[in-house]
Amino acid sequence: MIRKLFSQKKEEDAQVTTSRTPNNRIEQEMSMRIASDIYSAEAAKFSTLDEIGFSLEDTWKDEEKIYKGGGLQWCTDFAYRSKRMRRIRPNSEDNFVFNSVQIMAANITSNTPEPVIRGTKNQHEVQAKKVQDISRYNDEKNEFKTLWRRTVLEFLKYGPAIIKVCWNSEIYGGKGPDRWIGDVQLLQVRKEDFFPDPAILDLELDIDECKFISQRYRKTLPYIWDRWDYGKYVNNETNTELDIDEGNDSQMAYVYEYFHRGFPEYMPQERKQELLERAEYLEERGYVYKAQDIRDMAESELEGVHVAYYSDGILLEYVPYIYDNGRYPFAYNTRYDDEVSHWGYGEIRNIKIPQVLHNKADEVEMEAMARQGLGGSYYRKNAIDSKQMAAIKEDSGKGGMHFEVNDPEAIKPRDPVQVPSNIPVYKDHKQRMIEVISQVTQIHQGQQSHSGMPYKSVAELGARGDVRMRVAQEKLEQLLVKVNRLRIDLFEQFYTEERYYRVKGPDGETIDDGTFSNEDMYDVWIREVVLTGDGEGQEMKEHFVPDFDITIDIVNAKPTDRNFYANIAFTMHDRQAITVKDLWKTIDEGRLPDLDMVLQHLFAQDSIQGMIAALGELPPEVQEHLMNHHMEELSMAIQQAKQMLAEPDAGTKGGGDGVANPQNQFNKPQQKPQPGRYADTLDYSGGLVGGQNFDTITGR
Repeated sequence: MIRKLFSQKKEEDAQVTTSRTPNNRIEQEMSMRIASDIYSAEAAKFSTLDEIGFSLEDTWKDEEKIYKGGGLQWCTDFAYRSKRMRRIRPNSEDNFVFNSVQIMAANITSNTPEPVIRGTKNQHEVQAKKVQDISRYNDEKNEFKTLWRRTVLEFLKYGPAIIKVCWNSEIYGGKGPDRWIGDVQLLQVRKEDFFPDPAILDLELDIDECKFISQRYRKTLPYIWDRWDYGKYVNNETNTELDIDEGNDSQMAYVYEYFHRGFPEYMPQERKQELLERAEYLEERGYVYKAQDIRDMAESELEGVHVAYYSDGILLEYVPYIYDNGRYPFAYNTRYDDEVSHWGYGEIRNIKIPQVLHNKADEVEMEAMARQGLGGSYYRKNAIDSKQMAAIKEDSGKGGMHFEVNDPEAIKPRDPVQVPSNIPVYKDHKQRMIEVISQVTQIHQGQQSHSGMPYKSVAELGARGDVRMRVAQEKLEQLLVKVNRLRIDLFEQFYTEERYYRVKGPDGETIDDGTFSNEDMYDVWIREVVLTGDGEGQEMKEHFVPDFDITIDIVNAKPTDRNFYANIAFTMHDRQAITVKDLWKTIDEGRLPDLDMVLQHLFAQDSIQGMIAALGELPPEVQEHLMNHHMEELSMAIQQAKQMLAEPDAGTKGGGDGVANPQNQFNKPQQKPQPGRYADTLDYSGGLVGGQNFDTITGR
């Protein structure tokens, strides 16, 4: 029935299009083919997926209601309660689904992953470093933190995670000489607006095998009219998403961005001229082979990816060879794979039934308690008169009251309605089932186990509980690797001019900056030797962007419970890995000291132990000489420090050798780490400070 309705709508739109379209015959044929592909992809979403009869769109809407709660869990198709009954009943909800999904999302997005890019060969490390820096700067411009959080949440809730990597020539920014126009843009794609070829069931691996992929946008009519010449023929289109209110006169329409692979349908003359001019530009700069590829594109002799813009039955624009890499600009992964659908499914699918059953059991318990009420009694007629009953109703809430009645023997307490003991047990069971299915343990919630077991056991249990989450992280890492490979291809194609970039550290400080263009990515090799007219060989060099190894590390969130870190800190202190000061800081702030401080302390401990062992191997007279020598130096340093603190200007009175600011002398960074009490006696070349070496001291 649904497919029949879509087919009927397609025929009606085709008739309307033929009567009012400004497109020529070739454009009309392509427009009708685009409409057919889009309708087939839309119809696939409304096809029945299971024996129950729910379509994919219906399932997504139910899962969204289960996630939101607030009474919506009783409005789902699989657990529907009429509007009349929702008014009568309490509609109890303990929304564990929301909590489970949010905890999983918080654990994954506790840090924002950054690409680590390395050259596959040592000689390509310079290019890899540049590409890594510009990629991280591009993340900042795309507000990747927000995009990442939304993508992960969609991935966990429903299954699909879709990120588009495209070139947007309409965005601009920068100031002064650092201004730029157009940039590589990362966009999260809503599953409702994504229409891939329904014949391909595994988009994770075979997305480039799709005949087409379409994405729709909701755009205002003035935007459409201004951007495309044929835009003035586009009329209002009703929003098919009934939950979204755009007002009575929204003046909006759907624009479909339709990508297809293969040879172009036709080559517009303007696009052909653009490609030929680009080929000439590349050839002038020495990119001979790349220029030939672009010329072949201008003649429609290469397969590639092409894009058409379509709205309201009108083909607005067609751009062959939109991207040089010949790939669709989408990265796609799903939480759980589905053998019969490329959409997969998410966490809500697994825990929505236990959630609804918990709600039902809670209502049964509440109804039993409501029937029991606040107690009461039965009495025989005339055992209490009206005046006595009024006094009982007025003062029954007062403690120690005595009430007059006519016949106390004719009054009997009412037996309460007992709540079945298995109801609370069943509710608790369903809650634990949700936690077990979603793997949301105390570790994931940032808490230490209530069992009080040592931190190592807690860590091991947390690691076991992280097995499924680690699979989710690996899938998201694969998604981001795809994103960065697509992005690197666009850097190569569009970053033809130098652009300023900067890379920030965790505290917002700039740790690297510079300029970047696609020429920084290229390497050169001698592709062939061509014989010239005089019989001599000419080396033909090809510029190419080397392959890069891309790794993404998504770190799962650590527990945030203060006791968890306190236990770790006590154990580290017992093993002399941290100082008492670091131990107190951990207890006070609920976090461990910086890794550098811990390593410095351990290095100091190792140095002291090493020096003590070395002193033990020396003759007694040498040990005594070393101890006396350093005690004298230490005493002199203490006296000098006291004098400088007592006379702040003393450092400036002694000429050029004085210290202008004694405070800076103590706070200035050291060139070498100071490992311990006697560490300053050792030169890292193996000798002693002060111009003396080991042989001089020992007389050897």
